Amino acid sequence: MGADEFSTVAFGKDANAAFRSATEEARYENGHGGYTGTIAEKHGFTLIDLKAIRMTLAKFDKALEAHMDLRYAHQNANTLPNKQTKREQSKFNTKIKRARRAFEKIAGSNADLISRAANTSEDKWGNALAIEITRYCNHAVISFIASGINSSRSEAIMDSSVSFSAARSPAAPCT
Repeated sequence: MGADEFSTVAFGKDANAAFRSATEEARYENGHGGYTGTIAEKHGFTLIDLKAIRMTLAKFDKALEAHMDLRYAHQNANTLPNKQTKREQSKFNTKIKRARRAFEKIAGSNADLISRAANTSEDKWGNALAIEITRYCNHAVISFIASGINSSRSEAIMDSSVSFSAARSPAAPCT
């Protein structure tokens, strides 16, 4: 059993309503049998308030990406054989230091929060990560990002039918 990363954008009076809408839509689209690799498998979410941490969505996205680069640098260094040369060790240590500096430069004082957010989004058994993109007609437009449990590792599911740019300017008029 594997996990697939997904992102989906939902609209609701608040984050709770958007989450219910997203999970209901995913169950309608993918069935109720479980193990779909979508938000339908999530039982909750962790909301990140970008205004409170004074970050734009673009900067937050870059910080998450830098965190992933740092994680991959550590993973690559840990998969080396035990009998590596000092030169190979130095090369991987330099990559880790560069990745750490890049992450800390982007994340700044929010490094711990970004690390927890990245861990949340990668936990196939835990909550989805939720980010309010904007408000429209007194409703929240929320992006949910996570890994979902999937019974078929070869089947990649990306539930991102609505892009961020489309979510910023919904076609539906205010009612």
